[in-house]
Amino acid sequence: MTTVDHLNREQEWEHAAGFTSAEQGPDIIEDNEHPFIRLPFSVSIDGRTYEGSEISMVAAKVAGLASRQLIGLIKFAVFRFNFDGFSIALPIEVKVTSESVAAGQLNLNFREPTGPHMPHLRYILNSWLAGDYVHMNGVIEAPRKTGSVSHALGAQRVRRAGRFRRFLGALLVGSASFALLIVAANAISKRLFSSDVAGVSIVDKSSTPLRATVGGQLAFIDPHAAMGKPAYSILASNGASVTVAMPCDCVIDESVENGATVAPGETLMLLSKRGAAPIVHSNFNAPDLRLLAAGATPQIELPNGETTPARVEIDRFALSAGQNPAGAIAVRLLPTQPIDDAFVGRPVNVRLDSTPAWITAAVKRLRSSHLFAAEVAP
Repeated sequence: MTTVDHLNREQEWEHAAGFTSAEQGPDIIEDNEHPFIRLPFSVSIDGRTYEGSEISMVAAKVAGLASRQLIGLIKFAVFRFNFDGFSIALPIEVKVTSESVAAGQLNLNFREPTGPHMPHLRYILNSWLAGDYVHMNGVIEAPRKTGSVSHALGAQRVRRAGRFRRFLGALLVGSASFALLIVAANAISKRLFSSDVAGVSIVDKSSTPLRATVGGQLAFIDPHAAMGKPAYSILASNGASVTVAMPCDCVIDESVENGATVAPGETLMLLSKRGAAPIVHSNFNAPDLRLLAAGATPQIELPNGETTPARVEIDRFALSAGQNPAGAIAVRLLPTQPIDDAFVGRPVNVRLDSTPAWITAAVKRLRSSHLFAAEVAP
């Protein structure tokens, strides 16, 4: 739809007449009891827009390219009056006549001058003549522009507001695009380059087992024994009593009950160093070990959603024992970031991440982009 710049039209009329709006009011063309008024407007007929030049309560004059077949027809025309900040459209049934088709001058005679459009059109024309505020039921209103200074200031404010809206829109689109790139990169990484370890993984302390040296009945065990003090005593089946001293200044995490019957090599206590950080015990099968050999990084996912990389240590004692018929190998995962003691004894998920370094670097750069930290001033 064509938009008519009413202010520019007013200035052109005023310059052509040789006066300003402060010197003389709107043009009135005396023709009959319904004078024509030079009021900026436009008219749409069959999808084509014509620029209005004069209008009265019973007719209007417009300019624009038109077919000769339009002359003499009765059409519904939409009269549009554009004000500063809003516009008013009035549908009016008209009969099209022509002053000069070649020059594009058309006359539009209203079929029903007293139709539903009459109160609105009369109000617009009267307000334009009086130079008052044009409003509709007090909801929207705009003053008629009478000075080039106020128009310049208003246009400058409009341009500033437009630039700010464009800047804000570009910023939002850029931020959304970066966020979409991060989500896509993470999805590709998890889909193509991540593999969950099938074996059970448990958070535990870095413990050392204290085992029974002989078989028999456990006659004494001290879960709080200090270094060098008797830790346990076993009454062997041959009647001999074997006592073992605590080998270190350690924390006793777990022990069997006194009086239990034990076999040679059975674990009686689990000892850990004081202040030792928890680790993760897991089991890796052959595909897991192949990914690890290819450079995959183990990631420990805790129950609270936090993730930490880890270093793998294979339990060589368990490897030499060969007690796992499924081919899984016991490993210890040493996290690069400390795990809270509250997670000790709880299962966790272990994932092997083989994402290429360039994808990881790209995701880090996107996450640290200054666009995410940008703040828009009001």
